[in-house]
Amino acid sequence: AKAKAADADPTEFVIKHYAGDVRYSVQGMIDKNMDTLFRDLLVLCGDKSKNSFINELFPEGRKKHDFKKPVTAGTQFVKDMQHLIDNLSKCE
Repeated sequence: AKAKAADADPTEFVIKHYAGDVRYSVQGMIDKNMDTLFRDLLVLCGDKSKNSFINELFPEGRKKHDFKKPVTAGTQFVKDMQHLIDNLSKCE
């Protein structure tokens, strides 16, 4: 799939999908992605995987916590974006 800029709205983007163009909006993206990530998957990938690249993709799996507040796709996305911004800020 190849991404391309949306025609008019700067809050939208289009993915060229095999079934046709799919338009996405960034507005409400976090609210729509509040499904709970599988805790076992986080631990498996973040702590138990022998592949260091996979470990880096799932840092939550290496942390010791009680998982009372489940990690969701939306909250993970926010954390990842903050990490990206922090790293980009170091490059200035």
